[in-house]
Amino acid sequence: MIYQFRAKFKKSLYDLTNLLYQIRGVITFTPFDRETPEGRSLERYRLIIMSAVTNFGAKAVTSILSLVTVPLTFNYMGVEIYGLWMIVSSLVVWLQLSDLGIGNGLLNALTEAYGRNDIEAANNYITTSVMSLTILSIAAIYPTYLLSFYMPWDLVLNIHDPGYIEIVKKCFFIVGIFFLISMPLTVVTKIFIAYQLGFIPNIFQIIVSIVSLILLIICIFLKLNILWFAALMSLAPLIGSIFLWIIFFRKMDWYSFNFNFFEGFKRLANSSLPLFILQIFALMINNLTNIIISNKANLTLVSEFNIVYKVYLFIFFIGTAISIPFYPAIRESLVSGDVKWANKSIKRVLFFRVTIVFCSSLPFLFIGDRLISLWVGHNLVYPLDCLGWLLFVLCLMIVAFASTLGEILLFNDILWPQIIISSLTAVILVYSLVKTIPEYGMKAVYFSFIISNLHTIIWGYYRIKRLCNH
Repeated sequence: MIYQFRAKFKKSLYDLTNLLYQIRGVITFTPFDRETPEGRSLERYRLIIMSAVTNFGAKAVTSILSLVTVPLTFNYMGVEIYGLWMIVSSLVVWLQLSDLGIGNGLLNALTEAYGRNDIEAANNYITTSVMSLTILSIAAIYPTYLLSFYMPWDLVLNIHDPGYIEIVKKCFFIVGIFFLISMPLTVVTKIFIAYQLGFIPNIFQIIVSIVSLILLIICIFLKLNILWFAALMSLAPLIGSIFLWIIFFRKMDWYSFNFNFFEGFKRLANSSLPLFILQIFALMINNLTNIIISNKANLTLVSEFNIVYKVYLFIFFIGTAISIPFYPAIRESLVSGDVKWANKSIKRVLFFRVTIVFCSSLPFLFIGDRLISLWVGHNLVYPLDCLGWLLFVLCLMIVAFASTLGEILLFNDILWPQIIISSLTAVILVYSLVKTIPEYGMKAVYFSFIISNLHTIIWGYYRIKRLCNH
């Protein structure tokens, strides 16, 4: 038994050493020759490492700044106004549906075109998506106005203070308009990711996060109200997207205006329609929680859940920073027939992501409530205690594993089966939240996320095995 353990330990140590040696060999700013199989493999890993490092840096900076801004924003607004802001932020995300999945469809189409080295198709996809999203953004302005000022917010959010209702209306409209203006511009991020140049938007994400913190400090210093806060927080990402387009036109000089609408839209629609449906379920899974908590409990629990959820997202995004750069490379390797490389990379990304979130979340199992109290400056009204933090850690690991499997399949256009899986996930999650939050509070959220993702792991594992075998 001891001999077997030693042998396995030595093999794991050897594999890790070999992996680190391989990583060291591809850390360079000089591209490898893509004309040979070995060169393509090394170039994929080079771009993955560059994107992973900058993505990790971007997520780390963004998340750390987010952790810094929570006590600032919380004390600046107060408990209930902060809860309202979190609800508005969750609701505005639903405006993503107005792009009909075109942005995500472009990512898949461009990755495929890159694998085939088809510049003409790539030009057409980019032009078609930008023009389509511009038209959709303009068309969505009036519906956004109607939603903002005629939605029965008192019934939806269980809020009866007229002042709070007025804040929700105006904030939703301000943030919504900024979102619609940004929608066609954010396509540029998808382009860079598809061409395995994700490190470029990652660098800009760091800058945008720093600018957002500066704008928050200005709001606090000048004692601006929440409407000014909403406008300024929405402005920074918009400016970042504009600068990314400037970089795009300078770096990707192969791009030229090529507008064959029906051909381009047909290919985009192949991915966009199922991705649009998946987007609906993803929004249900990720953004209904605040609304259900508000409806079934109170704004204090909404505020405290979002404080803990910031920590959850911080840890989750650390894992995401490592995994995202792998996906375009895995798709490109499968399109070009390098299945062995794809298989190896899938195993690596799963191991890296789950290990990272486990190690990052483990301290909270022992001193989670104490850390949160030190962070925000007071004890939570609804602490998680040991059981709650155990659910927190398990939730992170299970959701990270399930998300990685699902994201790999999404990048490889395995879409329609995931709609069924995601719909089941959404139904289980919403039902569990509604039934358990009134009695178990915040613990119920992490328990609900766990049970709603178990079937996703089982199905995703076997579906990826089929993908690689074929």
